[in-house]
Amino acid sequence: MSDGTDSNSNTANGNPLEHLSIWDGLNTSSDPRAFVRAWLEIVCAYIDANIHLGVVVLSDAAGAGFAPAGVWPDGAVGTPAVTSAIESAINGKLSRQIHHLASFRGQNQQRIVLAAPLVIAGKVHGAVAVDIEQVPQERLTEILRQLDWGLLSLEALVHRTRRDSADRLVTVLDLVATSLHHGRFQAAATAVATELAGILQCERVSIGFLKGGHTEVRALSHSASFGKKANIIRDLGACMDEAIDQQVTVAVPPLDGGPMQVTRFHEQLLKSHGEGAVCTIPFADGDGILGAITLERPTGTSFDAATLQLCEHAASLLGPVLESRRRDDRWLGSKAWDSLRQHARNLVGPRHAGLKLGGFSALFAVLFFSFASGDYRITADATLEGALQRAVAVPIAGFIGEANARAGDVVKAG
Repeated sequence: MSDGTDSNSNTANGNPLEHLSIWDGLNTSSDPRAFVRAWLEIVCAYIDANIHLGVVVLSDAAGAGFAPAGVWPDGAVGTPAVTSAIESAINGKLSRQIHHLASFRGQNQQRIVLAAPLVIAGKVHGAVAVDIEQVPQERLTEILRQLDWGLLSLEALVHRTRRDSADRLVTVLDLVATSLHHGRFQAAATAVATELAGILQCERVSIGFLKGGHTEVRALSHSASFGKKANIIRDLGACMDEAIDQQVTVAVPPLDGGPMQVTRFHEQLLKSHGEGAVCTIPFADGDGILGAITLERPTGTSFDAATLQLCEHAASLLGPVLESRRRDDRWLGSKAWDSLRQHARNLVGPRHAGLKLGGFSALFAVLFFSFASGDYRITADATLEGALQRAVAVPIAGFIGEANARAGDVVKAG
């Protein structure tokens, strides 16, 4: 804080958390905006001063900007002085005091805007500001201390509802490490589903893989074995098929402003088994979609954009890892059959031009040498002799006077 006060002060120095038993209930609120509104109402009621306006702004999930998360009293409109104080607190990462003149009930009065930033690990996640009537400096210091104490609960809210990129990376890597820790596929998939359910506070997490055009549920959180013909397993498989067919993450209830999706089986799952929210994230590798992960949360909760983004990051890495473990954990005959099918798909499917060219060349060569026929000529010295040879002995020396045929001529009989 810019005023140099000690944030570890006790109740006598203005810690509102010690007096308000309702705070514990607020800390368990599942709706961040409801928490902020209730928090702001408690803080404004506790500060013993004439407060005209209280505002809380928080950064969005992507950290790209700030927006009001709560206003007290309801329907109040901000002033330029409040906006300026909040911007100054956010940019400077320090508390600010701005004195300004405002009109109230037809009269001008001096007011003070106190703004304090919400800083976590050196990063500003929001700010709170109150517009009060002028009070002595000692009282301003006390009010700033009370805001500082209250910001501790908002800090807990931010930690609970948001994860920065480093947190998401650590979480995903922990899940990948869990999948690699176990030697068998079934144990690895069950451990990943159970850990994911604990991290995201889900009632149940299920993992399924495509088989014969439909998704087969292969692992459930907190369950080493399950009946594959149970109604819940069939419903989970239908939800996975629904998300895989659309090739998108499907969530019920849907996110505000999200695209239209087919959610028939997801809604049926909620209706049949009484959960509060469900989402399914397909996962794939370079060759196509492998399967999906379905997460179910208890009644009164839902999935926000940050949680879905974390799930998508986790699924994109866990899917191929678990698929590799599943393939390695099969019988030898199953591996040979799948390898044969894969090569057959490569021969008749798209891409793999080199494989197709080599395969068809080999097939053509086999067919040619199996059915082709023709003459084969060789060159060599030869002597042609008659089967019956006769010799005429000449009694005296002489010579051939005339030859009517030469070697190579065709002659007729006689």
